[in-house]
Amino acid sequence: MSLAVLVDAENMPASRFEFIRNRVDELGRPAIFRLFADFTNPSHAAWLDIARRQGLETVFQPSSGTGKNSADIAMVIHAMDILHSGRFTRLCLVSTDRDFVFLAQRLRAAGLAVYGIGRQSDNGLAASCTAFYPVPETARPAVAPPKTPSPAQKPSTQAPTPPDPAPPELPALIARIAADRGTDGWVPLSTAAHALRELAPHLADRYLGKGRFLKNLRAMGLVTERKAQAGLEIRPRAGNRPVARPA
Repeated sequence: MSLAVLVDAENMPASRFEFIRNRVDELGRPAIFRLFADFTNPSHAAWLDIARRQGLETVFQPSSGTGKNSADIAMVIHAMDILHSGRFTRLCLVSTDRDFVFLAQRLRAAGLAVYGIGRQSDNGLAASCTAFYPVPETARPAVAPPKTPSPAQKPSTQAPTPPDPAPPELPALIARIAADRGTDGWVPLSTAAHALRELAPHLADRYLGKGRFLKNLRAMGLVTERKAQAGLEIRPRAGNRPVARPA
């Protein structure tokens, strides 16, 4: 299942790249990762630096003037080329621009899974995507109150709070997903996440989203993981693996 990623670098600040990269890694290894902007604009210089360091493709689209959306149009053209190539089943749009609502709907109608990454809004883009990952807003630095001397305290001997135990049905669900949708017990992390949304929405609401799925699985000790060509894969730990089905 090939993945393409198109980034509206004029709409998304480069400071959010780490979050974007983490979400993309959860979806798998992209065959295309393109940034779109008028890179002669100094405000997009940080994206150029990221592109050089990360080996990402840049698509230079000169601005047609204030208020014009030349980069958006270029992204739409590239997205339709990707659709008609027949090589891709998933496309990730990184933007919060409502201009992409119809594009997301059109791609999904043609059979592509469309993932959105952008700021949370009510402009319809999130609802038009297969899944949407809201980018966290930058927290304003708090003004620290003046420090006052405090009496010396003894170091705490209290043990750290252990992670919440896994709900009884979660290990069985992970094992079932690995058996039904994996190979030799290994299943792509993104596939497991989508399957969990289908099979147990009440668990998905609690354990998925904002990069929490893998973090929760690690904390509960339910899976082992490995890097594969298509992205990160997981497998239930020995005690949670299903018994092989008879041929």
